[in-house]
Amino acid sequence: MSDRFDSDNEGDTPTASPLKGPLGTPTQRSLPTYQRRRRKLWKVARSPWYTSQGRRKEPLVIGVTGGTASGKTTVCRKIIERIGIPWVVMISMDRFYRSLPPEEMKLAKKKEFNWDHPSAFDWALFQKVIADIRTGKSVEVPRYDFATNSREKETDTVYGADIVIIEGILVLHDKPLRELMDIKVFVDTDSDLRLARRIKRDIRERGRTVDEVLDQYVKTVKPSFDDYIFPTKRYADLIVPRGGDNYVAINLLVQHIKAILKKRGISEGHGFRLKMSKLGNVSKDKLIQLLPATVTILPPTAGMRALHTVMRNKDTTPLMFRRHVHRVGRLIMAKALDKAMELKVQGAVEDLSLPPTRRLLDVSPLDSDGFSLGSPVSVQDRAPSPDVDREGSVQQPKVVGVSIVRGGQALEVVLKEFLPEAKIGKIIIAQSRDKAYGPRLYYCSLPRQIHTAPVILMDPVLATSNTCEMAMRILLEHGIPEEQIILAVIIAAPEGLLSFSRNFPKVRIVCSWVDQGLDSRFFVTPGIGFFGARYFNCGDISSSSKMEYGA
Repeated sequence: MSDRFDSDNEGDTPTASPLKGPLGTPTQRSLPTYQRRRRKLWKVARSPWYTSQGRRKEPLVIGVTGGTASGKTTVCRKIIERIGIPWVVMISMDRFYRSLPPEEMKLAKKKEFNWDHPSAFDWALFQKVIADIRTGKSVEVPRYDFATNSREKETDTVYGADIVIIEGILVLHDKPLRELMDIKVFVDTDSDLRLARRIKRDIRERGRTVDEVLDQYVKTVKPSFDDYIFPTKRYADLIVPRGGDNYVAINLLVQHIKAILKKRGISEGHGFRLKMSKLGNVSKDKLIQLLPATVTILPPTAGMRALHTVMRNKDTTPLMFRRHVHRVGRLIMAKALDKAMELKVQGAVEDLSLPPTRRLLDVSPLDSDGFSLGSPVSVQDRAPSPDVDREGSVQQPKVVGVSIVRGGQALEVVLKEFLPEAKIGKIIIAQSRDKAYGPRLYYCSLPRQIHTAPVILMDPVLATSNTCEMAMRILLEHGIPEEQIILAVIIAAPEGLLSFSRNFPKVRIVCSWVDQGLDSRFFVTPGIGFFGARYFNCGDISSSSKMEYGA
């Protein structure tokens, strides 16, 4: 471990308190802390980073600086606890140390390298990361290995936040970095108290003697504070004496932050509720008439009605529920793959030689379950087409599927039935309990082939469209063209369907059924129950006798 690590918690592993919403209800159980060798990156998921009008939300960037062991991290944590906004990213400056060349590594091993000097940091990378996250882009935050004094190959992906807090001893030293900040804070703690904290920490954590700690403090820590850290105090908008113990200063800062967030429309969820309530005043038939040509709703045939009747019955067993979901899913996927064949994506179509008895995409795939809506046609019986050669080979789309876990995995199974070699990506998004704050991103893994093939985004239920819209933003942030994406859903509320199609007019949507609308809690009505719980046979399938689900 290197000599240099700026910690304000006296060696304790950071813990987090529950965030409280505007009504005092927890909006997040804890602050997930990503920490390797005591380098901090705190991230509380991700809100939708676009407004309901499609404009990017500009996050509030706060810079917090001060001397070593001054209480910077404590101040940041108390701001996060009191602010009441669930989407916060806290990035430590320690992640942006530059990799040391051999001659400086020798100094580091001798404990003679000055980690508090501005030259120890990669300012260009630091500026780029903060500039990108400010504009709403996804960024890769580096990891630094103090054992090897070099940057690690692995990084942490951050998709932005409503609030970005930058914490470090020299956060205000660089002018281009300062210009990216909305609020600049200097934590001013008595030098004797900071030295006492550092001695206590280094003896307990690093096994040093008092003489070793004092020697380093005199040679590098104090001179760097006097020359580079303390002078940045004049750039601060707010000075917090006594660090985390100054509750008055912290409360004033929190009130100021809330006022700025309110002006930017971030602190409240009323915009979403207003949009949904306006759409809810329009009849279902009118909303369907407003849908663009990119939306495909499967015909409400007798067979489709029978399948939905069984799925929506709360007494249907999990096995029968899954079986009927797969039957409907095959019809949806067949239509989605037809849409994929229409897309002109470089490298998106490959020639796959199929056995003569292999069923084609446009015939009913339900016969294997003993319930067929049409007569199966083999390659041998089918008239030649431009997509089929004389040997019975068929041009099939090379498709990438992206399922929104966990309900989307039901359609993922169906896609694998059609195309066993299809690559699958997964996105985990959790909807906030009252839906006012929107969804939160917890995991994203996309295959490398996603840029060279049509992408089928899979989610069983489209209610308010918040979750699907956030998944779309993630795909767009990864450079996937909007017109390359197909959304496959089983049921949808007309409000969510219209909202999604307006926000993403180039995305093709395939849906098997449009329900009546949304209730007062933004659940689809009549709905299909809690889809994930029913499909995987875990948890409560519905909150009442009425089947409902919200996404």
